Amino acid sequence: MNDLAKYSILIIEDEPVSAVVLDRILAENRYRVKRIGQGEDGLKLLEREDFDLVVLDLKLPDMEGAEVLSRIRRQYPLIKVIVITAYASVETAVAVMKTGAFSYLVKPFETDSLLREIERAGKDSRQSRERDLMFNNLALIYRYGKELEGQRELKSVAALSARYLADTAQIRTCVILLLDKAAGGFYLAGSSGLLSDISRLSRKRFQLDPAIRERLFTRKKAVLFPRLKDLPEMLENLSAENPRSLFMFPLHNGENAEGIALFLNPVSTELDDTAVRTIGIITEEIGRCLGNARVYLELKQQYLKTVSSLINAFESKSSFFQGHSEKVSALAVLIAERMELDDEDVELIRYAGLMHDIGKIGVSEQILLKDGELTDDERFELISHCIQSSNIVRKIDREQKAAPIILHHHERYDGGGYPQGLQAEMIPVGARVLAVADGYVAMISERPYRRALSRPQALNELKRCAGTQFDPRIVEVLVNILG
Repeated sequence: MNDLAKYSILIIEDEPVSAVVLDRILAENRYRVKRIGQGEDGLKLLEREDFDLVVLDLKLPDMEGAEVLSRIRRQYPLIKVIVITAYASVETAVAVMKTGAFSYLVKPFETDSLLREIERAGKDSRQSRERDLMFNNLALIYRYGKELEGQRELKSVAALSARYLADTAQIRTCVILLLDKAAGGFYLAGSSGLLSDISRLSRKRFQLDPAIRERLFTRKKAVLFPRLKDLPEMLENLSAENPRSLFMFPLHNGENAEGIALFLNPVSTELDDTAVRTIGIITEEIGRCLGNARVYLELKQQYLKTVSSLINAFESKSSFFQGHSEKVSALAVLIAERMELDDEDVELIRYAGLMHDIGKIGVSEQILLKDGELTDDERFELISHCIQSSNIVRKIDREQKAAPIILHHHERYDGGGYPQGLQAEMIPVGARVLAVADGYVAMISERPYRRALSRPQALNELKRCAGTQFDPRIVEVLVNILG
């Protein structure tokens, strides 16, 4: 990324008149210049700020210029150093060039000679930086690709992509807008550096100017606004810090449009060719991963419909249990979202909520509907349903993430539950969320052995059991939701 001004130059020169003249000449030619009179101060400044070039006098009051040159070359190999001196000799010239000076000028020198060397050194410095950046970015692209491939959830891919792209482009704000293929428009799925309320913005739909859409998705070209006067209407709701530059890159999977990677910067900046190429390579990989995640989401949604139909068929055999799993799943998701759990965790809890009682298919209806006290054998058969449910899910849960939630949703916070007697934080957070949701839905539902409790009665019972049966923090979350 290049700022709109020319190269940044540090002048290390102790002779005031010479330093002022150099400063003026370079500033008039639109270079960004800072000057300092001592070698040690110059080295400290290089630690704090980025420079393309250093103009260095060999005679300094605190240390030899040759030593400053040597330290710059060791610590900042991409910075080019132009050495100037009034005390010329062949030996000095040979020594400084061997140490790594880019060029050597003898005072007094022609202004044109200085400017030629500055331009030559600046181009060489930028090319070296671009080569170095490209090498680093290739390593980043490989790492990003591997990490993205491990993500299956659409929002997880988007959130990770926004963070990666902001780091790569060194731009504060990056937003991933995904195409809503059913409703049209774009929605915010991931961001880095955005000041807005993400949950609120994710419900909005952003419309794209037809000309910009054509360039992004028909021509598959980036849209670059290095000097932004007004934020486009579609982006007015994005609270970025006084954006002065806007860059948009298409996200596509083959011929299928997936979304937009959008960069906002609070200063006027340009993306150089290397940055555009690098971001383009990364966005191609992101587009492919988003396409895979979208297919995975569609398959999972279809699978969940099938599972829901199976569970509904089982639960519909009794009015006491009809719709129980869907109610538990929906309430558990509300709790998880209010707790601001990761998107992946929320989806796991949704899935676990639907599947948590599937093992009851193998439990006798006489036991499920019995209105009297259970025998020891009957009780064992009933409580084993969470093991059976987790075993069923384990066969289709490749990553083995949902099964533990289901297995442990009858554990108690005080360690008195089943099947393993886990307590407190040892119980997976998803299982603790599911326990509270399952407990509440069961309390407000009719059962063969008792009448349904009212909402206030059920909430009071949850509060009474907080810290013993249930996680008190999660109970508090549900009370706040339903309060």
